[in-house]
Amino acid sequence: MSQIWEESNDYRGKPVSGRYTESKNKGTPGMEVCFEISGHKKHLTFWLTEKSEERTMLLLKDLGFNGDFENPKFADIEVSLQCKHEEYNGKMQERWAYWGEQQSAPLAPSAAKTLQAKFRSAVGNVPVPKPTTAPVMPKPAGAPSAPPAPPVAKGPPPRPATPATPAQLLATDEASAWAWVNANRGKMTDDELNANWLTVVENVNPKNPEGWHKVCEVFQIPF
Repeated sequence: MSQIWEESNDYRGKPVSGRYTESKNKGTPGMEVCFEISGHKKHLTFWLTEKSEERTMLLLKDLGFNGDFENPKFADIEVSLQCKHEEYNGKMQERWAYWGEQQSAPLAPSAAKTLQAKFRSAVGNVPVPKPTTAPVMPKPAGAPSAPPAPPVAKGPPPRPATPATPAQLLATDEASAWAWVNANRGKMTDDELNANWLTVVENVNPKNPEGWHKVCEVFQIPF
């Protein structure tokens, strides 16, 4: 058995071949794409379920897919790939994913106003703190013109705290919830992202959290 690759979001690979496939349990259609990474072959399956079909088509377009499911071809390009580890049947295995090369588009002014109105409706008007000016204390006689510089701390700087974005206030349906997840991927740890996502799902539709299925589909988990 080959050695499991390290977890990373920074692998670079080229799509070199593809084939149409279906999941064993439900016959879900998909496109299996073979990527070449540093001379090694890794296979990713892009599932075409009813909910993930549009997203999958956009990812295939990013890869230069020719649209021919009988004889698929891809562009000679290099893209970013992610490798994560997961346990299956008591064994650790790799889970590869491709999230696309496109960055999120700037927020349109109309969309920004809508989100601002929803935020104010939920929490009210938040007062803007006024800057405070510290009183100028007289310098004692004989005091140095400037205080000595503080000692330089050794070791790596502390990790900045994750912004406390109120995800549940910015998501009103599955689409906006998923947009929030995409915008914050890479800014949070997996545990923080999952915790916020579950909060979003509970707020959007607590009786039937269909949004979780969306996560499974985009993670290329067959149903």
